[in-house]
Parts: sequence; structure tokens; C-alpha cells
Amino acid sequence: PRCLICPVREHCEAADAGLAARIPPPRKARPTPHRRRTVLCLWRDGDTEPEFLIEQRPPSGRWAGMWQFLTLAHTARAADWSKFAAEIGAFDPPRHIATIHHQLTHRRYEFRVFAARATAPSPAVSPRRWSPLSQIQDYPLPRPHAMILEQLCACGTNGRPAKSSAPPARRTLASGAPES
Repeated sequence: PRCLICPVREHCEAADAGLAARIPPPRKARPTPHRRRTVLCLWRDGDTEPEFLIEQRPPSGRWAGMWQFLTLAHTARAADWSKFAAEIGAFDPPRHIATIHHQLTHRRYEFRVFAARATAPSPAVSPRRWSPLSQIQDYPLPRPHAMILEQLCACGTNGRPAKSSAPPARRTLASGAPES
């Protein structure tokens, strides 16, 4: 320790007790892992408003059991989209609509958000379902996906105002602070 230049030296109990030399130096902080995800907001025309395909997360792990827009590993190459289309049905080429950043205490996330209209949607198979935009807020969503919902409610899938009157997603005490 560098006790001679320490700004709190006169209040230090370790220095008073002669233990300062035995205190190990602070550990260097580990770098915060940065996870990248690609989100596909797949929509189809509903009776009165667009419907989006959402999926339920697994029952264990981060955000267990919550609902989200379709989420892939971060690669958004054409080959990945076509492989995904084989599973959920054909869709128009995805358009990038937003990038959402979210930080937890020990991990940072970047969500690249794309929107595409389903041209030949397959029926939703559990754990997926089609939901009108105004009803997605009723599902428990992880904060990053609630932010995506707010974006969709504000500007729709192509920059124009959405046809939904859904209010912004609910906020909880744990994640109520606005993201910067």
C-alpha cells in the first residue's frame, strides 16, 4: 500500500493497527463480457393491427420463462436468415431498425434489431405464438425486449408510426432507470 499518499490515511484503521503492509493490493477488475444478439421482429398483417411472432425463453437461465422477440446469435448473414426461415416460414428481407444496448452488473449486451414481414408464415409452434402488437406488453418481457417493444410502438417496423395504441412497456424497480 502507498500509505504516505493515501487521501484517507488519517482515518485508516489498518495503518493505526500496523496492518497496512499485510493487506493485499486490490484485484484488477475483469473485463465485462460483451454479448451480441440479433433480434428479428417478424410480423404479419392481423385483423386490426400487426401481429408479431414472440417466443418464450427456456425455464432456466437468464430471463427464464420470459417472452421475447425471435433472438439469434449475433450473425445476421443471409445464410443464417435462410436457415431461420426454414424453421418459421418465409419472410421479406429483414431491415435494421434499431440497436439496443443493455448492461447488467457483470455483462453487456448489444441487440441488433431487424424487422421483416412474414410472407408465408408457418403456424406458431410452442414456445412461440403470434400476438397483436398492443398485447405484447401483457407478457413478461426482459428489459431489452421491452425497449424493442417501445421502439415498435413509437415507429413501427419501417420508421412510420405503428397502428397500435399500446402504451410504452411497463418498467420495474429493478430496471426502471432510463437507458443511456
